[in-house]
Amino acid sequence: MSSAKPPGRNRPVRYWPGKAPKEAQAASDSESDSDQDLPEDALKQRSVKTEEITEVSLTSAEVQSDRRLRRLMQTSKDAEADGGEEIERPGRRAQAVSQVKAEDTKADQESEEEDEDAVARRRNRIREKALLRQQEEEAAAKAKQEEEEEEEEDEYTTDYTTDSEDEPVASRTLMKPVFIPKAQRETILEQERLDKEREEAAELKAKQLEERRLESHEMVAEELRKEMAAVQVNNDPIDVDDTDGLDEEEEYAAWKLRELRRIKRDREEKDRREAEEADLQRRRNMTDAQLAAENARLGLNAGSEKAKRKFMQKYYHKGAFYTDDDKVNTALQTRNFSEPTLEDHFNKESLPSVMQVKNFGRAGQTKYTHLKDQDTTQLDSAWAQQSEVNKRTWSKMGGMKAQSFDKPGKRRRA
Repeated sequence: MSSAKPPGRNRPVRYWPGKAPKEAQAASDSESDSDQDLPEDALKQRSVKTEEITEVSLTSAEVQSDRRLRRLMQTSKDAEADGGEEIERPGRRAQAVSQVKAEDTKADQESEEEDEDAVARRRNRIREKALLRQQEEEAAAKAKQEEEEEEEEDEYTTDYTTDSEDEPVASRTLMKPVFIPKAQRETILEQERLDKEREEAAELKAKQLEERRLESHEMVAEELRKEMAAVQVNNDPIDVDDTDGLDEEEEYAAWKLRELRRIKRDREEKDRREAEEADLQRRRNMTDAQLAAENARLGLNAGSEKAKRKFMQKYYHKGAFYTDDDKVNTALQTRNFSEPTLEDHFNKESLPSVMQVKNFGRAGQTKYTHLKDQDTTQLDSAWAQQSEVNKRTWSKMGGMKAQSFDKPGKRRRA
């Protein structure tokens, strides 16, 4: 930026706080009326802040030793040669240093004091106008509120603050009517309904509390009645249906009979135990042949006769569930499950050997008739080889070790 050369002057324009330059005096006069309405804070913000530049005296030796001073002096000389114009370079703006005279300073200070008095008077006028306007607004708001109370209308008011250049007051509270939809309005009837609901809720709560209190009293009374009944039962004499002493002769005869039966029962039990001990001692003294002959004679080792099944007859297991259930029929419990059924009724021994297999001609046909006459041993399998691994495995299996009667503590470790 380059500033235009001021007409009729050869030095830079100086600005003072609260004092407008001569070139802007005409524009300031036209705007003075509008500035009077501005608040004090706005006037402070619009005041121009400048730094005072004083005269610095330097010697030629100092100027020659410092290159920045040399460059500054050269800039001042160029500015004077160009008629007071400012020189602008990229990244750095040169400022011209001018000498301040004592006479100019004194005159400027006097004019500054006069400006401060004018500003104070203008501020007083602004305060008076603001106070008067605030009083008028308060009176209008009070009158409006009285009218609303007379009309009995509930309106919601909100506070908001407005800032305007025409109004010098920074912030003030205004009453703003807000439209409320009909569905959300609370009329007098609605308020009465709510009050009625609150009263009903309070009555219901009081009724519930009274019921709980009566119930608690009833529970306490019931506990007291139970305790009193228990104490009364404990204090009453024992009422037993005692028939002793009504007929002593009959009672003695009954007791005598019971005592004889008890003696007889004890004697029979004693004789039975002595007979079992004698028989056990006799059998212990018998040889194995004598025991086998006696068992065969008495039929002690004779098991139930096993049913004989037909050739290639299918086996059905009786099952172990529900055999002791009362709901199962007796005929079902005593049924013989070893009897032939369906195709087992035919004699399969008369068939050719090729057809003597299960499910002949079907997808589930078996390869052998039965494994009784078939040798399925695979001597070439890995588990049938006599290798060291198999031997170690067999030695860990139960019943595969040689009989050893040595104590475990005396065994020698290999």
